[in-house]
Amino acid sequence: MKKSVILILSVILSSFLYGKGFGSISFQHLTEKDGFESNDILDIAIGDDGIIWFATGIGLAEYDGIRVKQHFEDDQRTQNFSDRVAVGRDGTVYVLHPSGVSAYDPKKAEFRCVHPGSASAIFCSDYVYASDGYSILRMEDGGS
Repeated sequence: MKKSVILILSVILSSFLYGKGFGSISFQHLTEKDGFESNDILDIAIGDDGIIWFATGIGLAEYDGIRVKQHFEDDQRTQNFSDRVAVGRDGTVYVLHPSGVSAYDPKKAEFRCVHPGSASAIFCSDYVYASDGYSILRMEDGGS
């Protein structure tokens, strides 16, 4: 019974999407051939510009629809572990990692620390919010 309901809902949903002009949705598997240096994806965020950002086991990865580009905070790639990623309204990419929260400026291709010390979550809206487990920290979008 449960499988029948799921099947019927899937058919209805696909018919609805196809009728709305979404019939050409396609999926692509991204691998090392596309530029990924790690298949350990922990979080995904999409910027207003359509760039997809990935928090990976070795750092931050950027996908522009054509290729994947890796970004590392330092040359020791094993120390670039990223847990979470969020994109601010100004395009700054915030990365949560074991030693704090960093902001990556795609225009300058530079990282900077915005919160040293452990944090357990980040979220972007008008402000960037980070939780250290005891309190919620609020920073202006742009890391100030």
